[in-house]
Amino acid sequence: MNPVLHDRSLAQQLSRVFSLFSALVAGGFCLTALSYAATSFWVTPEFDRSRLALSAESDALAGMIDQENGLRGYLFARDPKFLAAYTRGTIGLARAHQVLAENVGAELTPAMLGTRLAEERWHERWADAAAGGRLEAVPASWMDGKVLFDSYRGDEATFADALAERDGTLRLRERRLIAARVGLELTVFVVIFFLALRQHRALRESIVIPVAALLEHIGHVRDGQLEATVGLAGPRELRQLGEGLNEMVGALVTARRSAEAR
Repeated sequence: MNPVLHDRSLAQQLSRVFSLFSALVAGGFCLTALSYAATSFWVTPEFDRSRLALSAESDALAGMIDQENGLRGYLFARDPKFLAAYTRGTIGLARAHQVLAENVGAELTPAMLGTRLAEERWHERWADAAAGGRLEAVPASWMDGKVLFDSYRGDEATFADALAERDGTLRLRERRLIAARVGLELTVFVVIFFLALRQHRALRESIVIPVAALLEHIGHVRDGQLEATVGLAGPRELRQLGEGLNEMVGALVTARRSAEAR
């Protein structure tokens, strides 16, 4: 038995065990809480902004396609009803621009500005003239409108790829944090489990076995077997009980001998 444990009282040993378990549980709780806080206040908001930016970019593309299709139909059929799609696309594009401005990080701002400039070139050089009814200037520049829109699609694809890459990076970071949190919780659980086994064995050696020896010796005394003495092992209180029991048995032996002598 460890001499340090041997010198401790029963109350000290029990207090040490409970303090150790409490410290482990509190440490695991604090680390898990910090992990949840990092996820909730750092990764999750950034990931939410990334998803909003991805959705808004898709809405912006849909708005541009609505404008393109509406203008092409209007110019081909000369029917103002096709301009409803252009108007709907304009509204959707403006809403998407607002969401993008609020949720695109600084590292993706140049790509977003490149896409916005391509949109403005398409509007200024072709779409505004077509939607404004200046039809005499438009038919000759249909190919120019296609070239400008294709240029926009190239910039938009670059921006969309950058947003998707950033979203994938954030997803990976979130999965790693979750894995780290789960690993931490499992580690704390395993440490507590093995510590519980170790403390169970230590308490059994220092308390259970000495108490069983005391009870066995008390049974021998009850049966009149006064020759043996109990070993002095375990915490301070149990050793004091053993000493007192040995002294009591010694007094009984002395009394028995005196009675036999008389």
